[in-house]
Amino acid sequence: MNVTVENIFDKAQLSTLSHNKLLQRLVDLHEKSNPQEFQKRFVLCLKYAIANGEKGPAVRILDFVSKFCGKLEGSKTLNGKVNKQNDDNDDKKDDDEEEEEENEDEEPMNPFVSDLLKELLKVHGCKSSSSRMRICYCIKRILQCLGPEASIDSDICEEIYAAMLERLKDRSPSVRAQAVTALERLQDPSDPDCPVVKAFLFHMSMDPSAEVRRAVLLCLGRSKYSLPYIRNRIQDVKDSVRKQAYVSLSKVTIRSHSIKNRELILSQGLKDRNDSVRDSVEKVLLPNWFENCQGNFVDFLHSLDVENSEIAEKAIKVIFRQQSKEKLIKNLDLDSEKLIPSEMLTIELSFVWRCLAEFLQSEEDGQWELILPELSLFCEYVKRNLDRLKEINKLEKLEPWDHTPNDFIILQLLQLMKVFDLGDEAGREKLKQLLIDMLMSSDTRLKLIPTIIDVLVKVVPDVAARLQLIAETISEIHDPLVEDVEDIPADQKRELDYKLAQLRLQRNILEEDLEKAVEEKRYLAAEDLKNDLAKITEELQLLSVSSGSKESLVKHQKDDPGIISKCLTIVFEMMQSPTVKELNPQLRSLLDNFVKNSLKIEHAVVQVIALQCLAVFSLLDESIAKEVIVIFCLYLGSTCDEIAQVAVKGIFDLLLKYGLKTFAIREEDGDILDVTATPRKKLKKNLMRKSTFIIEESDDNESDDDESEAETASNKNDSKEIETKEYHLLALLTKHLDSAEGQMLCFVVQGLCKLLLAMRISSPKLLSRLILLWYNPVYEDDAHLHQILGQFFKIYATSCPVSQETLEQCFVPTINTVLNAPASSPLYQVDVDTVAKFLLDLTKSGVNRYSAEVNIHNNLALQVCNEALKENYGPNEHEWINLLCLMELVLDDDLKKNLQKMADKIKRNCPDRASIRAIQKFQNILKGKPDRRHRGSESTTGEVTASENMDLTQTDSRLSAKRGSSFLGSDGGSTGSEASFNRNKALRTGSSSMIPSSSELIGVIPETSESDSDSVFENEEE
Repeated sequence: MNVTVENIFDKAQLSTLSHNKLLQRLVDLHEKSNPQEFQKRFVLCLKYAIANGEKGPAVRILDFVSKFCGKLEGSKTLNGKVNKQNDDNDDKKDDDEEEEEENEDEEPMNPFVSDLLKELLKVHGCKSSSSRMRICYCIKRILQCLGPEASIDSDICEEIYAAMLERLKDRSPSVRAQAVTALERLQDPSDPDCPVVKAFLFHMSMDPSAEVRRAVLLCLGRSKYSLPYIRNRIQDVKDSVRKQAYVSLSKVTIRSHSIKNRELILSQGLKDRNDSVRDSVEKVLLPNWFENCQGNFVDFLHSLDVENSEIAEKAIKVIFRQQSKEKLIKNLDLDSEKLIPSEMLTIELSFVWRCLAEFLQSEEDGQWELILPELSLFCEYVKRNLDRLKEINKLEKLEPWDHTPNDFIILQLLQLMKVFDLGDEAGREKLKQLLIDMLMSSDTRLKLIPTIIDVLVKVVPDVAARLQLIAETISEIHDPLVEDVEDIPADQKRELDYKLAQLRLQRNILEEDLEKAVEEKRYLAAEDLKNDLAKITEELQLLSVSSGSKESLVKHQKDDPGIISKCLTIVFEMMQSPTVKELNPQLRSLLDNFVKNSLKIEHAVVQVIALQCLAVFSLLDESIAKEVIVIFCLYLGSTCDEIAQVAVKGIFDLLLKYGLKTFAIREEDGDILDVTATPRKKLKKNLMRKSTFIIEESDDNESDDDESEAETASNKNDSKEIETKEYHLLALLTKHLDSAEGQMLCFVVQGLCKLLLAMRISSPKLLSRLILLWYNPVYEDDAHLHQILGQFFKIYATSCPVSQETLEQCFVPTINTVLNAPASSPLYQVDVDTVAKFLLDLTKSGVNRYSAEVNIHNNLALQVCNEALKENYGPNEHEWINLLCLMELVLDDDLKKNLQKMADKIKRNCPDRASIRAIQKFQNILKGKPDRRHRGSESTTGEVTASENMDLTQTDSRLSAKRGSSFLGSDGGSTGSEASFNRNKALRTGSSSMIPSSSELIGVIPETSESDSDSVFENEEE
């Protein structure tokens, strides 16, 4: 019998094709053999396969064993079902009695399967990681093969619970992944307190292994408790995890997510950088969600709130690609005129119409004409809808900058006009008149104007004619011609009335005489009377006109903020057209007589649009830019955030376009970029005041100070409201790094980064400020700011020709700032080594394409040695010495001698043994004997290395505990002020959740080393 079992196992490991035949033989052998003897041989063969088998054969053996267990348990389950059906034919009982009877009728688990599971659970903690993984895999396969209706004994279930939960703490990721799959059928997704569910959620969010996170996503039951955790995985750094997250979300109906979460899922998925992840969203998630809406585009768009959606257009065009064009055109349900009836036109339907037309046009097969009417007919259709919606809007009193759902329908119809062929002259004229009427209409919202101007650019391609047309339209909106009525004095009116009465009396008499003469046939006399009557009637008409009020047409200027903002929006969109490349006299007149005067209106919306108009005008003319930049500076201190933000963006645009020399701005570091400047609250208060902005000449004249004082004095005499304090323009902008918050801070940082990248400025102190801002824990939760800085450092270090020199100059000041930060400063919490490693990685040889052969670390080593010598038993000497061992030096004879001499001097002044060991390590490096631990150590997640392609966007570990302080409390959790710094290790795997590092998993994942042993199944000591 022993040979027979071994032979069956031997054949089973060769191929899975013979498993069915071998299973029947093994079942027959099991029925004929002694159960104890059979099980002993069976377990022995299984253990040998687990311990010593190769990967392929071992997996086939484990699959064969699980099928055998399922076959034994399946026959028992089938018999149980038959017995249960017979019992159901009995008389009806109470619910409690039925449950008791069902529990009694449940047959126990097959003894062989139960004993086999117990044998496997006894050795689940063996020393070999591959054996532990195969044990977990075998348990998983056995549970899978038991069938959907199978049940196991409670004691076996508890043992599997305990063993597999313990394996979830294993040091091997593959073991943890298999333990997850083994627990799949033992979870209760509806119970948030289920220990398996809790363990799954923990490892899905915290486990450093992508294999484990993906395994949890694959096995975790989807419920309202687990959905938020699954959604978080769409931001995982690993492509496989993100892909599995979208596959898991596709199995949940679209109604299970809020509109915000639907938008987030689609936005992240359709914009993912990995092709396979995008394919899973386009081919799995979107089709399933579309089927949840019964394949109805309107219902699908309604679930996304298409009016406020940012991803609906991309999503619906993906669905279009998966449908036949004939079916799409048929589902649009157009009438005989290729129009949607106005009473059926909804937000979703108008959106589908426009997107489908654009999609068919992009296919370039001419089928878009099948869903578009004639242009003249469509213009009439749009006009009817405008009139209909105008009546609806009259019921609500709205401002021009307000938005209504009906405006979205008009917006879709306007965008649909871009698809039309404008070869029809009559249709094009109708369309042009419709667009002008919409611009002049008081019911047109500001949100529609950009689209109207875009269509008008296509309708009137000639720039001069279009500018003339738009200028006339603006003039009619802002300065319309109205009737001016002048009343006649009372005395004059009485005289006219008396004459009118006399003439009417004479007319009546002449009419009677004329009638009498005709009756008497005195035709000559009647002819004379008729002429006299005509003269009286003409005179009467002239007097009637003069007796009324005098009317004349005059221009009436409107100062209503709604009208002004509308006209400014038209100007702004007109200037945004790429075809407008210079300022003609008409545009200059519009700037001087309208745009600049609009700034005097105390209304936030008007001033914001007026500043935007000034910015686009100044980008086309340098002389205007020199005037406008002063206006922008004055509005930097506005209490309205939108106005200040527009001013900041305008200033940076002008500096990027023309450079600092155009505006005679002196690029000085001095006190402009002082980190320890005015305190934050006080500085913010000061910047809200209007100040005199001095733009000084960049020559070497020493009379500049006198001229500046004279200019300040003259400005003070002109306006007492303006403060006399002077700011350099760059000083004002950089001081916003301390005072600004939220979006304003991001705008300032982004502008300064662009200036550095464009080499408009090259300031080491400014670069130091940005580096310290990147590490400042105050802005730890500002993801947008970190994204800006992360991309900047990546591009600046690799692509800017002067970056290496600037980084070299800012290295020592940056480290000094962190070292000397007072305890009250947020920078006190920043680790010096983390900042230093970051800067050293940015300056490694080969990082910058323009200076690949230059070694900056050689110069930095000399500077650091000088700083260490300056300390001379100071508190920071040890920190400087440690930095020397982090550098990658390329030594020549002269540099090596200089560094050895300086190292000897430092060693004589070392304050402690730790510093002596550090300087000795550095001396060994100089002698060509680098420390092995240092040479083999990997960079931390806060570093930027060339091998990682400078990917700062995926690595967010910037902070660590302050030097000499404890990062974790005694209980292993964060304590006190260090609690906010746990995020430094959160993105070790790129996860958006708090994934602990390997050091934090101590006690969760055993840290025992692998060692060979004679007994493979000897329990490991943990």
